[in-house]
Amino acid sequence: MKTALKTASTATIRTFKRWIALYQMRCAERALHDAYRTLDETTNPEARDIINIKIHRLSRELCRTRAHYQSFLPAGKRLVFEQA
Repeated sequence: MKTALKTASTATIRTFKRWIALYQMRCAERALHDAYRTLDETTNPEARDIINIKIHRLSRELCRTRAHYQSFLPAGKRLVFEQA
């Protein structure tokens, strides 16, 4: 009985962590999308340089959050994302 409860609680915690990782991944995707939209509307060259740096950092953050999310998937199951 103790083993069954421990297994169930571990699975529940793992699922909850996966949901949090998915939320973080979606937030990073939205932020990156907004940065690209802002870049399209910006005409100041200095501001465009700053936005490009932010886009690079957001891309790295998105890669990190995707890897973190995939670490919660079962062995052998990996997602392939269309956008980077």
